[in-house]
Amino acid sequence: AQPFVVVGYHIPGVSHPDFRAYELLGDILGNGRSSRFYQRLVKQDKIASDAGAGAGFVGDKYPTLLFANATVSKDASPEQVEAALYDEIDRLIDEGPTPDEMEKVKTLNTAAFIRGLRSNQGLAGQLARWEEQQGDYHKLFRYVDQIGAVTAEDVQRVATAALRPSNRVVGILRKQAS
Repeated sequence: AQPFVVVGYHIPGVSHPDFRAYELLGDILGNGRSSRFYQRLVKQDKIASDAGAGAGFVGDKYPTLLFANATVSKDASPEQVEAALYDEIDRLIDEGPTPDEMEKVKTLNTAAFIRGLRSNQGLAGQLARWEEQQGDYHKLFRYVDQIGAVTAEDVQRVATAALRPSNRVVGILRKQAS
């Protein structure tokens, strides 16, 4: 019943050489309770009850979106939440990700990837997905190296290129007045 703010930034699809940097960028901004958005909007400012971000909304085969979202707290406004999202984005663009952030998101992505391959069904699904999306299932086996090769400078560079006002679409969902 609370307002919901979502901001999408246009990014290239999974076949683009920078896509792994976009994935890590989304995770730094909004994956989990230690992410920048959660720490700022939920813990520090208390203007959101939840906040997140990620690359590849609604899919990632073709050009897609890196999205940021937050559920507005009872005593806050969507405008406050939207402004705080932009503040954190600007801070990341200006300062870049920290070494700890880079290590954390690389570890999380690598672990999730490996966990997804532990079962026959998981492996088969990933092989099919990579063949369908990238035309070559062999690329699956280079994923960990691709994630490991992304630098903080890469993340800052793609953030600077994509997370700009002229490249975004904003939606605010509000409860209909009674």
